[in-house]
Amino acid sequence: MIGFVKTTQKSVHPETTLARASLLMDQLKCRNLPVVSDDKIVGVISDRDIEHLIEIYGQGFSRPESHLKVGNYMKAPVRSVDADHSLDSIVTGK
Repeated sequence: MIGFVKTTQKSVHPETTLARASLLMDQLKCRNLPVVSDDKIVGVISDRDIEHLIEIYGQGFSRPESHLKVGNYMKAPVRSVDADHSLDSIVTGK
């Protein structure tokens, strides 16, 4: 997965509930959140991931009492680079 994350982007931990991540995306008016553990991006969760789970399993996934964790449903692994990398160095790996 390739994407851009602003340095001011909020993030969630793998132990964050899907309900909390969904609420945070609504509040921030964003469609995805990086999943961070030990100051490293370990995955990403999107509103579409959560919507897909709701389609399969029902509305219980999005309720605050749901204890389902982001870490079990995030897309991983992801690649990340520092903001000072050039696009050419990212594409070529040099």
